[in-house]
Amino acid sequence: TQAFEPPFNIVFQEQLTLNKETLDIDLQLIANIIEIILINIIRDQNSNKKVNKIINDRFLEKQSNNDIVNQIIKILNDNINSDINTTEIAKQLNYSTSYLHYLFSQYTGSSIRRYYLKLKIRIAKELLNENNLTITEISNRLGFSSIYYFSKTFKQFVKMSPTEYKKSIKKTNIL
Repeated sequence: TQAFEPPFNIVFQEQLTLNKETLDIDLQLIANIIEIILINIIRDQNSNKKVNKIINDRFLEKQSNNDIVNQIIKILNDNINSDINTTEIAKQLNYSTSYLHYLFSQYTGSSIRRYYLKLKIRIAKELLNENNLTITEISNRLGFSSIYYFSKTFKQFVKMSPTEYKKSIKKTNIL
């Protein structure tokens, strides 16, 4: 016999009707099963809370690490006209240089120095494209120690010298 009387398929039925032939032992069995189900639900909720806490902690850690990387990038942008190094950045942010190197490369796939030079070269390309500044003036404006170092770095990233780049822009603009 069944413990409850049909219908069982009504979704919004609030209460099931107990079958009169149900024995006390059947009711105890149902109570035990419900108790086990409730215990499992509570355990799952506690387990989910722990999992969610771990996930949230890792997200907050990643978010705070991302904030540090953003601070580094801001410092690099703010110092585009000079030559700042990782030691100075580490002092400003109160972290070790090795930690900043590790964190930055994890998030950007690049070293801080390489990222900084790429940023400078991108701006140099814009200046060569837009202004009538000489290569020496651009080099000085971007805080390079010498025109030689600027040209060498430019060629390393762009695969042509600043002069060649400027000529190629003029040819493109003529066409």
